[in-house]
Amino acid sequence: PGAENLDWWLMINEVASVGDDQIELYNPGTQAAPVAGWFVVDADFPGDPTHQYALPVGTSVAAGGYLVLVKDTDHDFGIGADDAIRLCLPADTDCADPVDEITWTGHADPSFGRETDGAEDWYLCTAASWNSSNNCPAPAP
Repeated sequence: PGAENLDWWLMINEVASVGDDQIELYNPGTQAAPVAGWFVVDADFPGDPTHQYALPVGTSVAAGGYLVLVKDTDHDFGIGADDAIRLCLPADTDCADPVDEITWTGHADPSFGRETDGAEDWYLCTAASWNSSNNCPAPAP
């Protein structure tokens, strides 16, 4: 998952569909990720073009760093109980080939996140961890 470069890449790391409807992006690379123009969308896009947010000019994510996008501060669209978030490159205007995506059913409350930062598996987190390391353990068998 994520767009890979030799020194940086970007992926969706955590999302919440309650409260501030937040989206956390993560760069597990060794250099800053220059991501101006990249955009995030929800499941209503491209049918509803207002359900997208383009990262502004000058945006970069530090090596090992996070970028948290918050509804009404960064993006205007709500994130629902049965939804998806996709991360798209600027040239992929309809987001047909997302760099990364997560789809879920039921509210992401407090959040859905990768088990640990950058891990493949996603779980319901016991606590949101915006701008810090995820700890979203797999449910007990």
